Amino acid sequence: MNTFTYKVFIPLLLTNAEGNVYWSRFLEILEEARDDFFRRYHPKLFQSIVAASIVPTQFKIKHIQEVFVGQTLSVHLELEDHGDHFVLKADFKRDSQTVVLASQKISRLSSDNKMIPRDSNKFPFRELVQPIKFSDIGITGAAHWFQFAHWLGYRREEFITKELPTVVQMMDEGLVIVTRETSLELYQPVHIHDKLIVRIRINKIIGLKMTQLHVEFIRLNNGREELVALGLQKLAYAKANKPGTILIPTEFLQVGERYLISRTGRTLSMLVGKFC
Repeated sequence: MNTFTYKVFIPLLLTNAEGNVYWSRFLEILEEARDDFFRRYHPKLFQSIVAASIVPTQFKIKHIQEVFVGQTLSVHLELEDHGDHFVLKADFKRDSQTVVLASQKISRLSSDNKMIPRDSNKFPFRELVQPIKFSDIGITGAAHWFQFAHWLGYRREEFITKELPTVVQMMDEGLVIVTRETSLELYQPVHIHDKLIVRIRINKIIGLKMTQLHVEFIRLNNGREELVALGLQKLAYAKANKPGTILIPTEFLQVGERYLISRTGRTLSMLVGKFC
């Protein structure tokens, strides 16, 4: 069987102060649904994941509507076999309406060291330290795959706090940052004693209504830098208790200009024209 439906009730534990589900929590729901699916109908695949001989190496998630505490979702799963890897697609539905779309690539992790993207040197970035706790580590000794999603969220909040203190004040006054899409590719496992840093920057302005964050997870290994994961996240902006989204706050545009202007000296208006 290559399709499966999983029912989930949204408890208070999975929601934020506003009562809606934080984006990374859907990945935890996806893992629960996947494990139930594989345990029932694909036991060999389930055992391979438990043994970590294959792992989720890529995931994408797109938010269409908010989900709140007390609601019940149906998670419709479809498994595709591509020979050297599997792709699991998930359609989160409330009643018959799609609220979230997600996918997960499952394969073997490469033993090759991934090169740091060349454009890392073209633009400035904020470098943050990512501590690794014992609670982040699974029975295989490596960090849970969805832990990278939590780390991305934590470091995003730290990035905003340090780079955009006025935006933090605006959030206290009703500005809402809405996560539209997140994607993450995992290249190598991370263990408890690894030294991990996160480099984050704004790398796109989309139609003056969304910004995109570029996030690199880098392990420091005897003076070498190893790229262990690479993430992208698209953010929109809204006002609390008001429908629809608003234009990117001026403060984000000003910080975006500092991050996006390359050595050729392009202006913000030129960059917006390119990325719209």
